[in-house]
Amino acid sequence: MAANLAVFYAVVQNDAILTGNWMDFASHVNSALPAGIGLALTGIINAQLSATAKARIVFIRWHRVVRLSPNMRRTILVLI
Repeated sequence: MAANLAVFYAVVQNDAILTGNWMDFASHVNSALPAGIGLALTGIINAQLSATAKARIVFIRWHRVVRLSPNMRRTILVLI
C-alpha cells in the first residue's frame, strides 16, 4: 500500500520529475496527504478485524455458491 502511495505521488508530480525541479517536487507533499490519511485509516481498520470477520464481509451476499471442490467448500464453511 505504501508503494501505491509513492506511485500516486509520483504521477501527481510528474511534471516536476520530468523537468528536474526537485524543490517543487518536495514542496508539494501536501497533495499526497489525503492518500496518506487513507493509507493510515486502511491499516487501522484492517488491524481491527479478525480473519473470520473479513471472510464474513467478503462472503456476506453469497446465497448460491458456484460449484466448488469439497476442500474449498470446507474452507469456506470453516471461515464462516
